[in-house]
Amino acid sequence: MGKRVLLFNCEDAEKWRDSWGIWQSIMSKRSTEDTYIVHNMYELEQQPRVDEVAAAGLVIISGSHYSAYEDLPWINRMVELLPQYVATGARIVACCFGHQVMSRALGGKVERNPSGRFVLGVERIRLRREALEACGLLQPFADGLPPPPTTSTSTAGASAPDAPSTSQARQASQAAGPSTAGADDASEWSMLQVESHGDCVTVLPPGAVLLADSASASYEMYCWGSNVLSFQFHPELACGVVLEKIYPAVGPSGARKLTEEEAAASYAQLTTAKPQSDVVIAAIHHFADHGCRAPAAAEAAAASAPQPQPQLQQEHPVHGALSAVVGHTREALQSGLAQAALQCGQLAQMNGVAAQQYGDAAEAAEKLADRTADLKVRVGPVHKTLGGLAALEAQVEALGAVVEALELESVVLARQVGASE
Repeated sequence: MGKRVLLFNCEDAEKWRDSWGIWQSIMSKRSTEDTYIVHNMYELEQQPRVDEVAAAGLVIISGSHYSAYEDLPWINRMVELLPQYVATGARIVACCFGHQVMSRALGGKVERNPSGRFVLGVERIRLRREALEACGLLQPFADGLPPPPTTSTSTAGASAPDAPSTSQARQASQAAGPSTAGADDASEWSMLQVESHGDCVTVLPPGAVLLADSASASYEMYCWGSNVLSFQFHPELACGVVLEKIYPAVGPSGARKLTEEEAAASYAQLTTAKPQSDVVIAAIHHFADHGCRAPAAAEAAAASAPQPQPQLQQEHPVHGALSAVVGHTREALQSGLAQAALQCGQLAQMNGVAAQQYGDAAEAAEKLADRTADLKVRVGPVHKTLGGLAALEAQVEALGAVVEALELESVVLARQVGASE
């Protein structure tokens, strides 16, 4: 049975009008039975209700030329809704802008690239093997990539959310120009991916498990809970598409976000490098079917230097019962929180409808008041006219009395004339 896939389109530029079809093509390789529903998130009325997301099998949030921190109604509304969407348990894949707005919604931070430069090209992404394994996402990467070098120590577990994972050397490479960073360094377990971004996540959301980083972005990919997979790079974009639609806009002949040297390096990468997109696409398919493990278990398994835990010399039978009670209580609380989030979303929708109806009623009342005022203006001259008519009627009555008197005098006069004859 196919899934109901919601595509959150966040790009309103005409040249990307059919970009949702790229994601549909990617996901159709996993199943041809899925149904796809596109929501243009930049139109507030198209942002789905929480219950619609809860009924979906998968949600994909696209990239965008907008910044996730821009003060725009549709972006702010997304930030409000995303935690509610996540609480439903629906599996969500967030890419580029989607990665950034998801990070902001979950408590992270998004800023301009630390180098101050736009990143466009093919970049080497460092993978964290232990973290991938702990989250249940290792297999697609292990199947599609050469094994990591045995001497590498870079694949340690997830970093603390408030501490960048990059070294001073890697920060120096950022300052030198991110569009050329790390494309040829294969000394660590890594992959090549297409990059196009002026912003990046600078603070990881609390509870997220870091899966990959790069020279230009400390937090390239992470999972959150069991149902969020988020990444900065673009596995959906072929190099030819980037050269056609993005490079002209940011290069020397466009907005000049790249220096001539950066543009030359970007062009060279996009025409010669071979991004390993299929590996990430396989991981997305795996995530769509299985999700990932909860962050608590993943963090514990991925920690590079776990603290030793004291062991009981002999486990009392009541310990197992207490653990079971705690586990059931935790599950009940999580279920309750998800239900509460769903109800909050529904109440928000109802409040929105009520506000709209109130607004319509207020608008109708305002129009009625304007109409009444207009009628009052028009009635004024009528009242004056009616007052004049009353005076005229009195004059007519007086004239009638005079006529009657004249008629009586004429009768008397006629009688006198007749008598004299």
